[in-house]
Amino acid sequence: MKLCIDNRERLRIPAFESYIKSGKSKFIDDIELGNYFTDIHTPDLLVGIEYKEEDLMESIYSGLLDKQLKELKDSVQYPFLFIGYEGISDTIIKNIGSNPDVILGKLASIVSRQKVTIMFVSDFLVPFTIKVIDRFYDGETPVKLSNYTPIRNKPKKKKPTINEIKRHIICDLPGLGSEKGNRVLQRYDNSISKIASTTEDDLKQIKGIGPKLAKEILEIFK
Repeated sequence: MKLCIDNRERLRIPAFESYIKSGKSKFIDDIELGNYFTDIHTPDLLVGIEYKEEDLMESIYSGLLDKQLKELKDSVQYPFLFIGYEGISDTIIKNIGSNPDVILGKLASIVSRQKVTIMFVSDFLVPFTIKVIDRFYDGETPVKLSNYTPIRNKPKKKKPTINEIKRHIICDLPGLGSEKGNRVLQRYDNSISKIASTTEDDLKQIKGIGPKLAKEILEIFK
């Protein structure tokens, strides 16, 4: 598959060519250059990427970024905005003349309105771009008709074990916390019923548990 790159990105083209020729991409084997609406995309418009760095602030304030992301979202199924900084803090530091609150507010407003995934890539534009595209062509990522799907699948919540549930119950008791709670569970063999039926004197044998706390713990189980 060829990767379509806009002619304006000519300074980055050699890096893409080198990366692809080294066989680091699973699906891309060539590059096609042209005058395109977005910086980087695949021939079938499955994934599109707009890259911003030095002109990011100007694009935000002029409304150009809003327009570009709308075109990106309307034209491809999985739109991405790659920003050439380490992150929000780095973006603010490198744009000292701009109010940080305004940067965050405007960027958040544009992204929430256009629903485009942002990734801060700094100097890693090429590997990030290729990995994103390879991810969508792995034969496993579902292709949906919606204009926006995040690349990171929401992890499935693992069902907690019985012992984890017990630990959660005991460690959350007022005044206990994880350290003392774990000591309580260890002393009573992870048995809630044994804890509930013990005595204040026995509880006081555990490090960190005084008369008041021992009484409060047993009051909860009455």
